Amino acid sequence: MALKLYLEGNGFRRSGRLLSVNHQSVVNWINSFHAQLKRKKAAAPVPESPGTLEMDELFTFVEAKKSPRLSLPSLTAPRAASSRTRSARRARQK
Repeated sequence: MALKLYLEGNGFRRSGRLLSVNHQSVVNWINSFHAQLKRKKAAAPVPESPGTLEMDELFTFVEAKKSPRLSLPSLTAPRAASSRTRSARRARQK
């Protein structure tokens, strides 16, 4: 149950509270499962070459992008005054 809670995104402390155990016990259980998983993975046979190769349709740029880069406006560049600021300035000038 601790492993399921951890894999669902709960932290060690929260899992411990939900299970009414110390969070360090949850950490120990997760570490123990990880060690078991590593042993099973080491014992599993590795195929020499894959029988089926799947590719998705995502296109990525391998070289340089040809279109110009669009950047966000600079945070330090002076901005145009808003209509509210302009009307306040006009009121002060009159």
